[in-house]
Amino acid sequence: MIPRKHRHVCMHPEIKFFKPHGIPMGQLEVVDLTDEELEAMRLKNIEDLDQIAAAEKMGTSQSTFQRLLSSAYKKVTEALVNGKAVKIHELDRPMRKFECWKCKHTWEEPFGNGRRGIDMKCPECGSEETHRCDNHGHGDGRQIWGHKGHSN
Repeated sequence: MIPRKHRHVCMHPEIKFFKPHGIPMGQLEVVDLTDEELEAMRLKNIEDLDQIAAAEKMGTSQSTFQRLLSSAYKKVTEALVNGKAVKIHELDRPMRKFECWKCKHTWEEPFGNGRRGIDMKCPECGSEETHRCDNHGHGDGRQIWGHKGHSN
């Protein structure tokens, strides 16, 4: 089996479930929308990118982007027309682990989200003095990419 290529997904919505108003959840069918399908719709309809630029931003081919977009439109249309709920789910992606030099907070970020380690800010204190601490890929993050002023 060929391993599935991870595509760049920059949007990770906090709200992951939509349903028709006034209908109990137990009475609804659910349509599953992947985060990649949502990202394709966002790039095309919100960012107003053409398919070539959007595919490039997602790190995929134009034909794969078109398949994601078509699948997303079909699922959302099915939910709207047939009164179904929509559940957005993130595909399993390997994670990168980061640590803040300043407050020692650690957190994880998925690969393929378009955010570079060098651009990370601590979600706890907002410090830019962060580093990759899982020793995968590029070692300890800022040691290779350049350092923004960590002092012991």
